[in-house]
Amino acid sequence: VDTKIAVLALGSTLYPDFCRAGIQLEQKLSKAGGQKFVQITKADDATDSEPTVANWLHLIKRLVMPSHIEAQLKLQAGTNSDPIEYKIRWGNVSNSVDENSIEVDNSKDPFPRFEWSDEESFLCVRNDELISNGDIESRSTRFITFALPNQMTYESGDHLAVHPLNSLDMVRRFVGCFTEELKESALRGGPCPFSESSALVAWQLRQPFAIDAIEDGNVLPAQLPFNTPTTLSKALQAHIDLSLRSGSVTDLLTLVCESLEKAPEKLSTANQEKKKKILNLHCQVFDKSNITSKAGVESFISQYPTIVDFLEEFCALLCSKLENENTHQNPLLSLAQMIMLLPRLQTRYYSISSSPKDDPSKVSITVGVLNTKTSAGVRLSGVCSNYIARLRPMKDRVRFSIRKSSFRGPTKLSSPVIMIGAGTGLAPMMGFLSDREHEMNAPGGSGVIGGCHLFFGCRTEEERLYPSTIDHWEQTQVLKHHLALSREPNSPKTYVQDLLDRFGAELCQLLMQSDTHYYICGDSKVADYCFESCVNALRKHGKMSRVSAVQHIKFMRSQGRWQYDLWGIISHFNDAKRDVRKKKQATAKTWLLNFS
Repeated sequence: VDTKIAVLALGSTLYPDFCRAGIQLEQKLSKAGGQKFVQITKADDATDSEPTVANWLHLIKRLVMPSHIEAQLKLQAGTNSDPIEYKIRWGNVSNSVDENSIEVDNSKDPFPRFEWSDEESFLCVRNDELISNGDIESRSTRFITFALPNQMTYESGDHLAVHPLNSLDMVRRFVGCFTEELKESALRGGPCPFSESSALVAWQLRQPFAIDAIEDGNVLPAQLPFNTPTTLSKALQAHIDLSLRSGSVTDLLTLVCESLEKAPEKLSTANQEKKKKILNLHCQVFDKSNITSKAGVESFISQYPTIVDFLEEFCALLCSKLENENTHQNPLLSLAQMIMLLPRLQTRYYSISSSPKDDPSKVSITVGVLNTKTSAGVRLSGVCSNYIARLRPMKDRVRFSIRKSSFRGPTKLSSPVIMIGAGTGLAPMMGFLSDREHEMNAPGGSGVIGGCHLFFGCRTEEERLYPSTIDHWEQTQVLKHHLALSREPNSPKTYVQDLLDRFGAELCQLLMQSDTHYYICGDSKVADYCFESCVNALRKHGKMSRVSAVQHIKFMRSQGRWQYDLWGIISHFNDAKRDVRKKKQATAKTWLLNFS
């Protein structure tokens, strides 16, 4: 019997052997007799894989289950088959909750900030602004240090995987959209010592809950991306991602449009306009074949970067009771539906910017705080960067883990080194350079020291990171510093690739040496330009063809002497981050294809 196969391969072009597992799987299935009825589809996380996955699933469904068969199956199942319904099952307040700790006044935060336990978190011991006149609300880069237990170790070049918390302001806004439902749940749930609205909501947020899935009369625990029972306060702060991604947008609009079918025929003028706008948004995101439009999704997320932005605009239509012939209909969207829709809050990765040789009991990161506006003018704040930027030294604790990396400094002090970093791309270089300083000062050294060139780029002199440390390292011959300033008043715009071009002859000489190591950290756009500068240097000063120059760099990479640590690719924001994401992703494929 012939077996039909279709493979969806997942991967990222930021890493070698893109989608290799999927390619090998298809090859093995074909050798075993499988017949391909769809060519392999490669979903690239470097350019947002979710639309690719969604369109592949839609294609497979159409091929495997033609529309007439799907309609026939629906007819056989009958029209009385109800969709899955989700309901919150509230528990009682636990003995560990101090009822007196619940705010009953009109305080700004009617529920407390969630805090990780000491056993699963680490103390912040330092949080400094690195930019002169930096401001967390506008432009800021932070140097943040955490205490480490004895059993936790790291190496320079590793990553810190931080578990973020949503801001209380964002959680408060989300809760505000479901105030009516939460108050009713508090009053129905048993004896509650409060009657004032905000106190009722605060009480309910601190009750344990789980969600039940009800289908055809059967009640089963719903599958959530976090463990229940837990309190809603903890879930909203520590577990639920309130930002919108491509997949969330399509699921959200599908759910909302299905819910609108239950709306009363007669709506207020304002709600009629809201309904019309939602239907227009659906048409913007889905084409006539119900295939997702990438441009439509980007436009949607530019207008609504978070679920909160969307709910606040349409709250009166979706989250409030609607009048229907002198009665009140339940809200079209429930809190349970929203919780089931939203994905888990993911960890964020930061390149470690310290060396264990300085102090193995501490680890540091360099964090650029994201606060910007989308192309539609909506404020966009990075969840994790704003969370850790506001940590109070010697008070706040953070949950994180050390993730090992292949980004490693040279093993020999005699090896020449080229380091390139723009902005916070300097982070891992600081660890490497600190290691280098220790090795240079170590007793019994060989005395042979290879040259180290650091190419660093920022906007202005005031935005230089770690200037005193780098100046000291230059004075003590740890490195040779090359500074590029792109927005310095009364100076021409200069980027790190411009410095590499000027450094062409010596750059070529270094690249031609058999023990030179090249490191770059930052976004893929910078990596692309610097790659081209290196190729041009080899062509102009090394008299190579472009093919030979690229092959030479590929050879360096095969020996572990050409390394990169790039970010700005895995991101759950949106069109607004064209400065942080799209511009950074635009050339990711291009420059990595040079190695394929």
